Amino acid sequence: MGLQHDNQPVDTKVVKAGKRTYYLDIHRGRNEQHYITITERKKRMDGTSESHKLFLYPEDVNKFLGNLEESVRRLKELMPAFGFENPSREREDKYSPAYGAQ
Repeated sequence: MGLQHDNQPVDTKVVKAGKRTYYLDIHRGRNEQHYITITERKKRMDGTSESHKLFLYPEDVNKFLGNLEESVRRLKELMPAFGFENPSREREDKYSPAYGAQ
């Protein structure tokens, strides 16, 4: 894929989760290195929305993933009745290359 301009994501994954939507975007930095942004967009009661963004740089990916996996494992231990393995709890995930163009 060619160079991206105007901070458009190179790749996007969208996770719709009720009143929240998560965007997992891969961006190309000025130094040609890629990084991930994780954005939570949440609808408010007044009809507006708020966003929170986390930047994940390549040098931190392995540490982040290792700790995320451990936290998810622990959450599943603490909440066995939640039914994490039940497919009806799965949310729609989709690839959305046009997210950055919205």
